Amino acid sequence: MAYVITEFLGDGIGPELNRAVHTLMEKLPIDVQFKPIDLSLKNRGISGRDLYDDAFRSINETQFAIKYPTVTEIESPNAILRRLCNFSVIHRPVVSIPGVKTNFKETIDWDIVRVATGGTYEDPGRMIGHDAAVSIRMVERKPCMQAARFAFQLASQRGSSVTSASKYTIQSVTDGLFQVVMDEIAYEYPEVEHRKELFDALLAKLILKPKDYGVMIVLNEYGDFLSDMACGLVGSMGIGGSGNY
Repeated sequence: MAYVITEFLGDGIGPELNRAVHTLMEKLPIDVQFKPIDLSLKNRGISGRDLYDDAFRSINETQFAIKYPTVTEIESPNAILRRLCNFSVIHRPVVSIPGVKTNFKETIDWDIVRVATGGTYEDPGRMIGHDAAVSIRMVERKPCMQAARFAFQLASQRGSSVTSASKYTIQSVTDGLFQVVMDEIAYEYPEVEHRKELFDALLAKLILKPKDYGVMIVLNEYGDFLSDMACGLVGSMGIGGSGNY
C-alpha cells in the first residue's frame, strides 16, 4: 500500500529540509509517495491565488500534507492554508534532544498548543491619517474550544497539567474570552490540573523552572512567540516540528 502525501515546497531552509525528509523516507519500510506543490515566493508570484485552490484540493485528496518554511511577504501561506482547511490547532512539541548543543542547561519536555487563527494576524491594519495605525484583534470561541479540548486530551494522556496563558488582566475582553473558554473546557477534565498564567510572567517562569510545565495553550500571537523561544532553548528552530489540525 502506498501512502500519498501532499508536499508543499518552500523557501530558505525548505530545500534542505526536503532533502532530509526524503532521505529519511527512503530508509523506512513503507511506500511513501509525494505530491509536490511549489509554494515558494517565486511561484506564488507567478501562479497567484489559484495556487492555494490547488493546494486545498490536494490536501483533501491525500488527507495529509507536509509543509516546508515559506517566505511571508505579501501574504502568509500558513495563515491562508489554516483558514482554507478550517484548522483550529497548532501543536508544537518541544523536547531536548541528546547531543544537540544548546545554551540552556535544563531539560525541556513541553507541548505548546496554539490557537491557529485569530489575533491581529487576521487584519493587516490600516493607517489613520499620517501618524497612527490600527488593526483589529479577533478571538473566536469555536477555535479556542477546539484547541482547548486538544490540549486537555493531550495532558490527560501524558499525565501533565495544562497552563493557559494570556494577558487577561489587560486585554480583558479578547483574552478574557479565551480564559473563560479554558475554564469551561477544564471543567470537563477534572483529572487534569489547570493553571492560569499571565503570558509575560510565563516566559520568565519557563526559564527559571522548566520542569513545572507540560502542556501550554495560548492564543495565536502568543503561540508564535512562545514556540520560537522554546525552540531556541532546545537548540534550533530547525528541530521544532509542528502540526496543524
